[in-house]
Amino acid sequence: MDEYEQWEAEVKKLQEENEGVLKGFQDYLERSGLSEKTIRVHVGNIEFFGNDYLTREDPTSLADGWSMIDEFLGYYFVRKCMWSSPATTRQYITSFKKFYAYYYEVGGISKETLEKVKFELKEGKEDWIDAHGELDELLGWDW
Repeated sequence: MDEYEQWEAEVKKLQEENEGVLKGFQDYLERSGLSEKTIRVHVGNIEFFGNDYLTREDPTSLADGWSMIDEFLGYYFVRKCMWSSPATTRQYITSFKKFYAYYYEVGGISKETLEKVKFELKEGKEDWIDAHGELDELLGWDW
């Protein structure tokens, strides 16, 4: 098996694992009473992060992916995803909060990791939102 085939196999394995995790997350959100639309947004955000971003180079699990939130929201999302905006960045922050709280509840991450995630999201929020303004200014966009 060559490197590409190994990468493909690892990506497929992670995406299959993510399928179960995402189904559990969806069930968790449904029990919390959120609207169907809000649930779709949060699950879709985590699915994109887990199945696309975390698998694009060095495949990483959602359990370990929390450490890549800053790179994702601070660079990749604002520069590579044309649908990104300050509002969608805020949505992702909320999705990450809800997902990693769920993942802690089901034993996917430790309490220490959950605390790190919360800290990362709190500390990075303004910088990630400001990154849109900096790029928008360069491009001449006005939200």
